Amino acid sequence: HTDDRPGLLNDLTSILSTDNTNISSVEARTDTGRGAIIEMTVEIANMKQLERILGAMRRISGVRDVERIHKL
Repeated sequence: HTDDRPGLLNDLTSILSTDNTNISSVEARTDTGRGAIIEMTVEIANMKQLERILGAMRRISGVRDVERIHKL
């Protein structure tokens, strides 16, 4: 869950790119009056990588909440 602002999706994907993490899918949509919802499917090697990525995403301006939804 994020604010709806220009460049936010780029900020998120840059974190993944810097960490050499593959993105399998991305869906972003605005939630009228409540910001935006961005759902990503990414390939994570281990829990340490997951924690590092989630922490970096939480520090981005405009990010309200980051959560792991699904474990394959």
